[in-house]
This record gives sequence, C-alpha cells and structure tokens, in this order.
Amino acid sequence: MKPQILTSYPSVQSESKNEKVKRHQKERKDLELYIRQQKVANKVGNVWLAELKQLQQQSDQVEEVDNTEQMLLEIRQNNAVLQKKAEKTLNSLNKQSDLDKAMNEYRRTEKTSDKEWELAKLTAVLAENKRQMRYIQADGNCLYSSLEHALKTSNLRQRLHQYIVQTPSAQSLVKDVYADLNEYLAGLKSTEWGDELEIALLSTHLKVKIIVYNAFMRPIVYGEENTNSAEIVFCRYQIPGAAHYNGVDSL
Repeated sequence: MKPQILTSYPSVQSESKNEKVKRHQKERKDLELYIRQQKVANKVGNVWLAELKQLQQQSDQVEEVDNTEQMLLEIRQNNAVLQKKAEKTLNSLNKQSDLDKAMNEYRRTEKTSDKEWELAKLTAVLAENKRQMRYIQADGNCLYSSLEHALKTSNLRQRLHQYIVQTPSAQSLVKDVYADLNEYLAGLKSTEWGDELEIALLSTHLKVKIIVYNAFMRPIVYGEENTNSAEIVFCRYQIPGAAHYNGVDSL
C-alpha cells in the first residue's frame, strides 16, 4: 500500500526547531518506506513477467514438437510410398533377370527362334496342367479378351474404367505407377493394352484369382485369396514387337 507522504503541515511556520527536525525525520521514513514498497512491487512484476515468458517458451516448444511429429509422419508416409515403388521395381527387375537367365540357357542349348522356343515351352507347361492355348486377336484388347473368354463375360475394359473412377483405393494404386490419373483413364478407355496393373485391379474388382501361365517361370497368381479363378497365357515373342495375352482351354 502506498504511504501518504505529507508535503506540508498546518503549523510549519510556528513549529520549533526540534519539531522541524522530527518532521523531517518522519518524512524521510515515509519516503524510504514508499521506495521499498516500489522495489518490492517491481520485483514481483519482474518475476511474473519471467514466468509468463517461460510459459510462452514452453508453448512454442510444444508447437515445435507437434510440427516435428507431423513432419516425421509425412516423411514416414513418403518413405512407405517410395518403398512400395522400390519393391515393385525390384520385383520387375527380378522377373527380368529370371527371364534373361532362361533365354540365355535357351540360346546356349537350342537353335530355334525365340517364338518357336516360347511356343514349345508354353505348350508343355499347359499340357502338364491339362490345358491348351486359345489364340486371341492382337488388337490391343488381348488381355481383356482372354479374361472375358475365361470368365464367360464381356466389356471388361469398360467395367475396369468405371471401377477405377468410382474407387479411391484403385486410383491410389494407379498413381503408384502412372503420374497422371486422367491420362491413364483416357488410354484405358481407348485401346491402350493392359498388363500387370490391370490384371491386379481386375482381380480385386471381380474377386477372382487370375493365373497367368508363361514360358519363363512358375505361373503368376493374382488374388490368391479368391475362390473363383481365371487362367490366361502371357506371350512375349508370339507377336512381333509386343507382349501378348492368349486364352486357355481345358484339354
């Protein structure tokens, strides 16, 4: 509480010397008390400001931690996408490596053409499974035509297009392979031929296990968890300059 300091007294002119000394001593004590009170008030204020500043710093640190955690989460998500793409690339490279090894072995032991070797190999592989190859026209629709033959259905290209447009998870899978989803959909709607991505998407959409026979390795299976199945044949050398899919019939 601020002390009241008297600046004048009613009887200053009539006071004695002794009274004047006592008055000055009282004014001095009042002034010293006031100064001490001001110092205490300033000290309390400084402490309060220091505490407020510390709380603000802690708040900033919490926000910084939150931002750091968000950044780490985004990095992990990006790494997961990159890892997925890396695994897909590695699988493709491994398949290519297996194919090259098979072809090198073939060239070392055989003198026939690539087309003849592949046809003989496919015929033998299918015969082991009591199957034979059904030739499908090479018109850009061979994958869809071979699956339509196996499933006794039609319009798979259009159905796949509609499925991707309506399904975010399918769009995400496409974006892992193609940078422009709209460009991909435009190609799918025309005569762009299908391959592994479209087989995987159709397997999920139709809930069917798709078995792909080939001349270079064991049959590749998509959607192994499904009960219904469809069988097709991948041909690398039967059509000049392009991969091709044929159908399968039982023997």
